Amino acid sequence: MIRRISLAFASIAALALAVPAATAHPGGHHDDDAAAVLEAGRAQAPTSYEALFETVTDRATASGGSLEARRYGSWGVDLTQRDTAVKPGDDFFAYVNGGWYRGFEIPADRGDYGSFNALAELSDRRVAAIIREAGQVRSPSRSQQQIAALYASFMDTQRLDRLGLAPLQPWLSRIDGATTPQVLALVLASQPGMPFPVNIFVATDRRDTTRHQLNVSQGGLGMPERDFYLSDGSNFPAVRAAYKAYITRLLVLSGRSEADATAAAEAVFAFEKSLAEVHFTRADNRDPSKTLNTRTLRQLAGDARGLPWQDAMRLSGIDLSKVGDLNVSQPSAVAGIAAIWARTDVAVLRDWARLALMRSQADNLSRAFRDAAFAYQQAQTGQPQQRARDKRGGDLLGSAFGDAIGQIYVQRYFPAEARVAMDELVANVKVAVGRRIDGLEWMSDATKAEARRKLAAFTVKVGVPEVWDDKTSVDIRRNDLVGNMMRLAAWSEADNYSRLGKPVDKREWGMTPQTVNAYYSPTNNEIVFPAAILQPPFFDYRADPAVNYGGIGAVIGHEILHGFDDQGRRFAADGAQRDWWTAEDDAQFRARADRLVEQYNRFEPLPGLFVNGRVSLGENIADLGGTTVALDAWRASLGGREAPVLDGTTGLQRFFYGWAQVWQFKSRDENMRRRVATAPHSPPKFRVNGVVRNHDAWYEAFNVQPGDALYVPPEERVRLW
Repeated sequence: MIRRISLAFASIAALALAVPAATAHPGGHHDDDAAAVLEAGRAQAPTSYEALFETVTDRATASGGSLEARRYGSWGVDLTQRDTAVKPGDDFFAYVNGGWYRGFEIPADRGDYGSFNALAELSDRRVAAIIREAGQVRSPSRSQQQIAALYASFMDTQRLDRLGLAPLQPWLSRIDGATTPQVLALVLASQPGMPFPVNIFVATDRRDTTRHQLNVSQGGLGMPERDFYLSDGSNFPAVRAAYKAYITRLLVLSGRSEADATAAAEAVFAFEKSLAEVHFTRADNRDPSKTLNTRTLRQLAGDARGLPWQDAMRLSGIDLSKVGDLNVSQPSAVAGIAAIWARTDVAVLRDWARLALMRSQADNLSRAFRDAAFAYQQAQTGQPQQRARDKRGGDLLGSAFGDAIGQIYVQRYFPAEARVAMDELVANVKVAVGRRIDGLEWMSDATKAEARRKLAAFTVKVGVPEVWDDKTSVDIRRNDLVGNMMRLAAWSEADNYSRLGKPVDKREWGMTPQTVNAYYSPTNNEIVFPAAILQPPFFDYRADPAVNYGGIGAVIGHEILHGFDDQGRRFAADGAQRDWWTAEDDAQFRARADRLVEQYNRFEPLPGLFVNGRVSLGENIADLGGTTVALDAWRASLGGREAPVLDGTTGLQRFFYGWAQVWQFKSRDENMRRRVATAPHSPPKFRVNGVVRNHDAWYEAFNVQPGDALYVPPEERVRLW
């Protein structure tokens, strides 16, 4: 499924290693029965460390699940994964995860692997079972019929191999019939699922978060982002060569001669490179002050001549009477793209459109197309093997019918105890954030009052949404995979555009409950934790509280602190983009944030490859702030008591173990280069080492001394929240 888009600059700040490019309106509360369970849990939840530890141990025993038999040891951390030959102060990531790292071999069908992947595989296996059952029940529901039919159409590779490019031919013929750039733009706009040189979507209005607004943003690139076209650093030249080979191969498979295909691919690449040259940089795209640019439709048409804006929008199904004003995320880029489109030979534009469509549907065509797509993927990830077809089918179904599958998933795999314990953890971390705000020596009372108001207004959503997508109207056929995907695209596009003129429904979610991730939405001012992440190593209601606070507690803090990172702090309590900082406080924040940028700029995942501390700043602030408030919350939960020593580890050590084991991760070099070039997060090793070296408590817990590689003098440690 193409989830509903609500990001206007980057509306959802997610926890995991990579963030989807298009995300949805988050939202949702529990049903009445679940709410009653939650309230009962609040009344009975233990408030002291000792009571909580005794309670979770009793629960584990009562449920027949011995903690000792579990992967993460008797209290939540597997100490055998450590590399004790490494000093904690030299490389804490390696100290906690080094034993695993040395012995682990990345699966052949992966570019990387870590804790997120392991937990996602568990979710995938559960989803696969739900998909299989949909095709086996005697009296399936409408959703089960659709799930079974889509999966069958995806898995029938013999049929796909016989058909070749034929399933796409109706759409390719429409492209081929366009005689001018203007006509081609209208053809593409009128067909859901077709490419278009810019993105047009409905999202929450950042000025008034109760209403929707039409948005226009830069697009048109076949590679991940502008640096892949323009930079000679990293492995960009190799990826460019692989991309050119890929699009040449697609043109040959569509019937062109080798010579003609090579020349056409070069022309398309040159066109895309010209688009990349006018695109905003990643750093500029992260700045909400640069991506909020209100225009009328008339102003857009005047500023960005070259695309038939009104006719294209009308043909795509947008009700222009409901548009009013709109937001142009990157005005200079959108204007540049429109101008380039208008002056480019229509033959090149037709080839661009054909290639973009074939790329989007490559896995739904014959083996030759699938193999060509994987060859290009290998250049970016380094993985030797393609993922098995059934696993890719599970991914497809999880995207297309994620809500229908999610309703079954939460019934089976989200225990009430997890919801109760999460509610307690969130409440404690929120209290810790409030105390941190009150105690900031560098922030004025006026700004503190606004920060407190924003914190009080946070919405917390745990486990399962209140409302679900309903796609039962979509025609899904067992013998029409490409048609299925185009009809699903049409549903998503119509659903998105239908929001114009309607109030924002803040009950909706931007992720399915079976997704291993969490996120903060600034326009909704909410934090959301899908059911699938509420499992070890992030969270286990049976584990030691110090580990839970270091794991999911820091994740909770991470998402809350996104509301106060370099982007989220530009949004007020109601979610509207508004500056609520005094000039002096703004300067203080920037000075501290700049020091964090400098620290991360020095991290070197591979020789000559450095982290971009400016691009990853929001995530780095959330990591540092999240662990800070989680540590405070854990200490407060002790109620003045000393944490017990377990297997020779102190509570403070277990807290930092809990954080570090979450980021257990290993990557192929090619994939690491791609991540650094595209992801907003620092590589996992530095999400550990970059954070702990700024915590005084970590120095205390592991006796870190001057001369250790990660040692930072106290006066140079970054303290933001």
